[in-house]
Amino acid sequence: MVKTGFRSLLLGLALTLGATGMAAAQNATAAGTSVSNSITLSYNGADNGGTQVRVDLPATASMTETFTVARKIDLSVTADQGAQVLQVTPGQLAAQIQFTLENLGNARTSGSPAQDFNIDVVNTGDLAGATALTYSATATTTLGEYYVTVDGAAYDVGNPTAISLAPNGTATIRVIANIPGTSTDGLADVFTVTAVAVDGGTAVTESRTADLDDTDIVFADAESTTAMAGSTAATPLDAALNGQAAAETRMIVSAPQLTASKTAVVLDEGLPGSSFDCAAGGTATGSPLSPIPGACVEYTITVANDAAATASATAVTISDVLPGDVTFAGVSTIAYTGTGAGSATTTTEPANSGGTVTATIGTLPAGTTATFRIRVTVD
Repeated sequence: MVKTGFRSLLLGLALTLGATGMAAAQNATAAGTSVSNSITLSYNGADNGGTQVRVDLPATASMTETFTVARKIDLSVTADQGAQVLQVTPGQLAAQIQFTLENLGNARTSGSPAQDFNIDVVNTGDLAGATALTYSATATTTLGEYYVTVDGAAYDVGNPTAISLAPNGTATIRVIANIPGTSTDGLADVFTVTAVAVDGGTAVTESRTADLDDTDIVFADAESTTAMAGSTAATPLDAALNGQAAAETRMIVSAPQLTASKTAVVLDEGLPGSSFDCAAGGTATGSPLSPIPGACVEYTITVANDAAATASATAVTISDVLPGDVTFAGVSTIAYTGTGAGSATTTTEPANSGGTVTATIGTLPAGTTATFRIRVTVD
């Protein structure tokens, strides 16, 4: 029983201390609070019959000192995207990156306890080709444009509305972008979000005096740095102690890098005595050969996805419109070379002169080349 009681006492004490510690960490003293501290003074008086008489100064003579808690301006902006990089694809709608703004300052004893902040967003890069994406003050689905929301509502960066946050309060800032279909692999925009502490829409100014009874305004924000992939670790974005904070994230296109080529060669002239099968025969029967009427011509079509590409090409469709002066003879099976392997190939063949030959490649990984051949006879 004694052991159980002792353990209960320790547990109760630990819970009490833990709760007290948490409260102290979460509840900063409000700006404008007057903090008063007094001392009492006592001393031994005269020896009265062998007994020292203890003398206390009256309360009116005790020494008291007061100070007024200053207003602490502190904030942080955090990029929530892993590695501060978001991969996007050409033609993607509503690609989103997210930031979190937190008020790390203290409350006020008069007026609103919340602190106001303005949000600014700047982007640089070439995601729209030769230029960066275009900003829209309202929600948009137009390719090549982006807009900003704060806690789910569209936010006009050009005409900011103050965001009020209580101490320890947070706001979610999103950049929502529509990627042009013409964006190619590796194009990117860097978005930098900056929050500024404001009063009445105007940036807060630090104010310090020598009088501890004044309610000073003190900047306590740390330097904003970035460790975005591709940048130097701890690269400064915003200076410390200026009532601002910033963070950045890159949107970068991940796409295949396709190139195509087409060549033609005469395999057989179809002269009297020739037994060459244009649909299934082998290589050219002689050289040089000319594309005379009756000759067999082979087109070779090559599609390559560059080894430097960051994505495989999928559902690749190749259409070859044959001229009306040739008759379709056949196609070869699509063959692959390189570091990857294609998949799910199909071809559609015309049944008469002219027409269109279509080949579909299910997947063409980076570093892979696909080749197929079309044979025709000259009419």
